[in-house]
Amino acid sequence: MKLKIILTAGIFLIFAVKPEKLAIDQFTKLLFDLNEYNSPVEIYLEGKTEKSRLSFQKYFYYEIINRDSDGSYSVDYVYERSFNILWKKYRIEINRRNIRTFLEPTFFQNQPNNTIFIEYGLQPRKKYFLLPHVDTYSIPGENGDIIEKNNIVFYISDKPFIENKPSVSITPAYQGWTY
Repeated sequence: MKLKIILTAGIFLIFAVKPEKLAIDQFTKLLFDLNEYNSPVEIYLEGKTEKSRLSFQKYFYYEIINRDSDGSYSVDYVYERSFNILWKKYRIEINRRNIRTFLEPTFFQNQPNNTIFIEYGLQPRKKYFLLPHVDTYSIPGENGDIIEKNNIVFYISDKPFIENKPSVSITPAYQGWTY
């Protein structure tokens, strides 16, 4: 939230300037209209956080992965609540289905049986980078036809994109994403 500070007769008055709400499709159109659709933009996040049951850190979104000594893994937990993207003077409500996260781990915990719990998450008071992306998928149509569909999602990373590509791997909860 941006604050406007006015000095009147030696008294500071602080007024909150609320960001303008945009739907996801309006945000996508605005990025396109401003010619920022094909390049990453800096964002911040807001919303209700949850304290992780592993690290006790607060997150807007997080996932906990259980990685075995052979390199295989299972997704142990994913926090599902919606949150907001803050960009310039806009607020966009987003949920897990609208994003793909490219994050460094935020926490590790070694277990006696040689497994490792790994936590990835979107945290408060941190700058992130967003890049729109079109997921393409196919569904069966009538008469055996294949119909191609598109879904606009937002790549969110804690590291800058390099040549419009994520510089870290997609987090495990999104590696097997299907429609």
